Amino acid sequence: MKPYRFLEHTADVIIESFGRDLPEAFVNAGLGMTAYLFGDAVIARRATKTQRVAITSDSPESLLVDWLSKILWLTTTGYRAYVRFAIQQLADRRITASVGSLRAAARDDIKAVTYHDLVIEQTPNGWRTAVTYDL
Repeated sequence: MKPYRFLEHTADVIIESFGRDLPEAFVNAGLGMTAYLFGDAVIARRATKTQRVAITSDSPESLLVDWLSKILWLTTTGYRAYVRFAIQQLADRRITASVGSLRAAARDDIKAVTYHDLVIEQTPNGWRTAVTYDL
């Protein structure tokens, strides 16, 4: 199973992510967003800085949007590509993770993570998320 894929959309991009469990799907959602912004070659590089991220939200859907929005904010304010994600805790409304990054130049831009057609679902093969990003 591929960890993520890009789907065409009129003026946005939809990134689907997959995982054997929900934490893996959240990790792959972060990797998919980073791959869109920086390219697959950057994803293969080693992180040079690690930091802790903890987020509490109102629902699992809000948690996914807030998780990706935090990574996007860290990316754009720190000029860093987030290439490693280790989730220590993922509950219905809370995520705690260690995230690894490196300096890199983005090749694309994302303005925002949206709730439009947001999907978090368990499938016979594991978990799937679909997130629409405003470009």
